[in-house]
Amino acid sequence: MNVLIIGGTGQISTSLTFKPANDGHDVTIFNRGERSVPVPEAVRVVNGDRDDPVTFRALAAERVYDTVFDFICWTPDHARADVEAFAGSCGQFVCISTAWKDVFDALGRVLGEEPVYASLPAEYIIEKFPERTWPFRGVHQFAIEAWDHMRALTRPEGPATRA
Repeated sequence: MNVLIIGGTGQISTSLTFKPANDGHDVTIFNRGERSVPVPEAVRVVNGDRDDPVTFRALAAERVYDTVFDFICWTPDHARADVEAFAGSCGQFVCISTAWKDVFDALGRVLGEEPVYASLPAEYIIEKFPERTWPFRGVHQFAIEAWDHMRALTRPEGPATRA
């Protein structure tokens, strides 16, 4: 299997980098190269900035990936870039993230809402998701319309939500 991990050296993504590589899959990680985290020798490391559209699209165009994992999709623009780069050219696309306080602060300012720091109850998510798919790590409406293979699972928990 040909796997692309956008990120690949962070708290969560490092373990995902090791598992498929150790199982013999072809793994590529794409990140800025600012962390000195050891990865298996077989892992192909591509350094670049996901905010550079030329570099990001080139990464998507150079090969077909069976699965793409994005651990650094933090804004609607990042999601849009993912859809533009990978729609129709990968088997599965998975966006994984945690909800840290600073992320909610920034998104709250963008959305004009007060950030929510406590664990988000399911009722709140169900109520808000149709009108604002962001910041719930869901998929923005444009992405759903652009790519019917994209699905979202929202679990708003992590260090910032545990009191």
